[in-house]
Order: sequence, then C-alpha cells, then structure tokens
Amino acid sequence: MTMKTVTMTTNRTYPLNPAKNRLLWLLLLGIGVFNVADYFLTLYALEMGCREANPVIDLVVDSIFFAKIKLLIVPLLLLFLWVRRKKVRQRLYFYVWLLFVAYMFLMLYYAWLFWSGSL
Repeated sequence: MTMKTVTMTTNRTYPLNPAKNRLLWLLLLGIGVFNVADYFLTLYALEMGCREANPVIDLVVDSIFFAKIKLLIVPLLLLFLWVRRKKVRQRLYFYVWLLFVAYMFLMLYYAWLFWSGSL
C-alpha cells in the first residue's frame, strides 16, 4: 500500500491513508442516507401529529426551506467536507464520527417509535 503526502502552506505534510479515506467516504455517505431518511421520516411523523424536536429546524419545517436544507444544503456540506478532507484531517474524522453516531441514534429512535406503535 503506497502512501501519498500533501504539503500544506505551513510546510507540514499529512499522509493520505487510503483506509481512512474509505472510512470517511462511507461515514459521509451514511450521514447522507440518514439525512434523507430523516427528512421523509420527519414528514411522516409530522403527519401523524408529532412535533419537530430540533428548535432550529422547527422554524422552517412547514416551509419550502425544510426540503432545501435537508435535501440540498446538507448533501452539499457533506461534499464540501469530502473535498476539504486534506486540510482538516483528524478533527474532521472526530466530528464526522460524532454526526454519524447521532444520526444512527436518531434512526434507532424512529425504529423504536414504529415498533412501539407511536407512529
């Protein structure tokens, strides 16, 4: 396995680990899939009488901006993170893992709502 290096303007070099890049790509893809699922599950839950728990999204959930934020802006931000991965390295991995785990727990919460008959 060969390692490439990237030189930044500060003259630091960071090895590009292909395994970490694959993991990052899979995490970002998973976040994107969770995001789309969250969009449709939120719409369904709202139809069933639930309320949005996120106070920021609650402000736009009844407008066209909700779909734009969830289906356009979030995927573009994920793409931006992928493109900038060489600049932010370790911090990026930590925050992407954190976001992935948060979305995973949200999906488990939706599953619990469905299995319990609340939705």
